[in-house]
Amino acid sequence: MCTSPKCACQTFDRIVLRLFKHPYFNTLQIGNPTTDTDRITAQQIGFRAVLKSNDNYKKLITTRNPLKRIISCYNYMILGRHRYTHSSRSGQQWFKEPIEEKLGKSLYDVSFPEFIDYIYNTPDAERDIHFSTQSYMVEGVDFDYIIKLENFKDDMKAAIKELSLPLALPPLLQKNKTNYQRFNRECLTEDLLNKIYDIYSLDQDKFRHEKLELSYIKKYLQDRSCEGPLFQPPATGDYKKWQKVQ
Repeated sequence: MCTSPKCACQTFDRIVLRLFKHPYFNTLQIGNPTTDTDRITAQQIGFRAVLKSNDNYKKLITTRNPLKRIISCYNYMILGRHRYTHSSRSGQQWFKEPIEEKLGKSLYDVSFPEFIDYIYNTPDAERDIHFSTQSYMVEGVDFDYIIKLENFKDDMKAAIKELSLPLALPPLLQKNKTNYQRFNRECLTEDLLNKIYDIYSLDQDKFRHEKLELSYIKKYLQDRSCEGPLFQPPATGDYKKWQKVQ
């Protein structure tokens, strides 16, 4: 199983913890955070070698619509000032410092269009794992099962059944629900969406994601907006019951 940030990696980890003792099962985190550029290269080579070396096992990956993934990344990491961006050495080196140096402003003052422009003009090998393409680390690898976040439960159940895996999905799959109240929906335009789809075109094709319309994504964000914290609401997931914060 392969997973990467902003693609239900925490949910996936909770599920596969039950399989770690299985002798024919392994989980790979695509692009572990590290400040060692040589290690990044070695990881990529290692992943490809492992995933392509044997046809006797099945390969699964969790993936997410690129548009939703990058919006979630901006909302969670920049608007939410996630600790990864300021308390983690790798987060500072790969996320915070390059963006601030390139754009000449604090990371937390960067607008969403500016964030996309930075990604657009940055080679995949130099992007942080939270916004690099998923296809970059698994180039040339064909997966037997593609588990899409938008259809996670059904896709995962189908894979579990077909592979006869010894586990059941937990009743509460999602740990966090994101609040998009502070995300500026008005900055979204057709041109901006086309630029995002251009950046993630390989992911779009490899994992068979549909292109979302501008009107759909604006409504998607509006429906997931409320007064309260940007993430980690009560376990019920009831947005209306979130505690209002200043």
